[in-house]
Amino acid sequence: MHVLPFSQIPGMNSLFLDFVEEPDKVKAFYPSRAETRTSTLSHRDRLCSILQSQNETWKNPDTSRLVKKLQSSETMAVITGQQPGLLTGPMYTMWKALTAIRISEEVERQKSIPCVPIFWTASEDHNWHEVFHLALLDPDLQLHTFSLKEHLFLKRQPTGSVPTSHEEVRKILLRAFAQIRVPEIKDFYSSGNVAGAFAKTLLWLLRDLPILIVDPSDPELKKLASPFFASFFDRSNLLLELLRKQNDSLQELHYPVQVKMEDGSLPLFEVNGENRKHVNATQPFRQIPIEKLSPAALLRPLMQDFLFPTLAYVGGPAEIAYFAQLHPWYQAMNIQQPWLLPRASITLLPAATRAFLSSRNLKPEEFFMKEDTLLDALINSSELTTLKQEIKSLRESAEQHLGKMKTTAHEVDPTLKKSLDTIERKFHYQLDKAERKSIIAARRKNDLLSQQIRKVRNVIYPEEKLQERALSIFSFSTRLPDLIQEVYRKFDPDAKGHQWIDI
Repeated sequence: MHVLPFSQIPGMNSLFLDFVEEPDKVKAFYPSRAETRTSTLSHRDRLCSILQSQNETWKNPDTSRLVKKLQSSETMAVITGQQPGLLTGPMYTMWKALTAIRISEEVERQKSIPCVPIFWTASEDHNWHEVFHLALLDPDLQLHTFSLKEHLFLKRQPTGSVPTSHEEVRKILLRAFAQIRVPEIKDFYSSGNVAGAFAKTLLWLLRDLPILIVDPSDPELKKLASPFFASFFDRSNLLLELLRKQNDSLQELHYPVQVKMEDGSLPLFEVNGENRKHVNATQPFRQIPIEKLSPAALLRPLMQDFLFPTLAYVGGPAEIAYFAQLHPWYQAMNIQQPWLLPRASITLLPAATRAFLSSRNLKPEEFFMKEDTLLDALINSSELTTLKQEIKSLRESAEQHLGKMKTTAHEVDPTLKKSLDTIERKFHYQLDKAERKSIIAARRKNDLLSQQIRKVRNVIYPEEKLQERALSIFSFSTRLPDLIQEVYRKFDPDAKGHQWIDI
């Protein structure tokens, strides 16, 4: 395993980079890890009863032990979460869970604070594109993608409530099952809804790594959060004003505002059957039944930390960026803000991929380049090199002579310059054409190298994204669930960069 600084990862936002690499620059936007966290939950017993019921439904083998542990007034929680993607969605979902579990263990060992890891399944979100897009590698490292029809992405039905029997979802699953061939997973998706199948799959993958899962769509959990919603309604105008000022402060320092709210809207949804719509600040929102309320991204962390004795939240780069917007809300809502910790960022390198990298003396991050650029850099053809040098020499010589001719022609007859300009353009066109043909011919001769590059790139940078943001963990289905244990042993939760892990 080796680590690549986050600053060398394409597309990382500046706020996250400073959070990891120069925390003093952004300390005004985040809670201090030096502060002691405590919890006095009056509803702890009711919360544990809900968790017991939910996790027994998903046959979580650690339900009783973890719930009993959480019932103690001294026990804290490390929380992470994600939308319930098909087959657990992109691999970073697994890295979030592993990070939360590891941090819980280390808090207990180093600080003697009893801790339980919690995974919050964002079952009421409605980002269909994120949930129902799937990418898998086959054993030959070819990439296969699966996605719903475009018009379905516009639906606002909470994704977790979508039945696994949904016709279009079923088409994706049947094609995916042909690739992964894991009987247990087929059974998990044989009935029920996407959120339930997600929970069962996650627990199967995390075998022997205890964690509790919570589905926030549970009406009983919503009732438990009634005081939270009432407090939010009473302070909504103040909170929106605090958010505006915090966003201004971020922008003044040239940091991105990750989550933007529509004017007149609250960070809250009303769920009515298959529809989830924003609550408008002018509507009588206090009259909406509690069980129909659903927090948006900006409000969800505060609801979590009202319900749970949260010691720390494990988030990805985008989450950490928008948590900076929320910092003033915690004090205004009288909720203790937990530590914010980045999830592990990991790319798994199979033996075949590592062998190719070693044979060519390449680093994994070099595959962030375009495929054609990589191929041109790796083609070892003395004939092509000689031809390129001769074309370059010819181009330089021609430009020199044409320049002299233009000067002389202009003195003889200024109208001749236009003709010489035309000759020069045609000359460069033919030279470019010759160079392109020679490169294409060289690539054709190196077809095997081209295929190897494509396969390695499918592993490292599929769909022009980090592996963890594109591939499903079931790309390595023949090694599951044991592979999760292997990664758990190898990854470093404190690494301040992206981890390349050989498997």
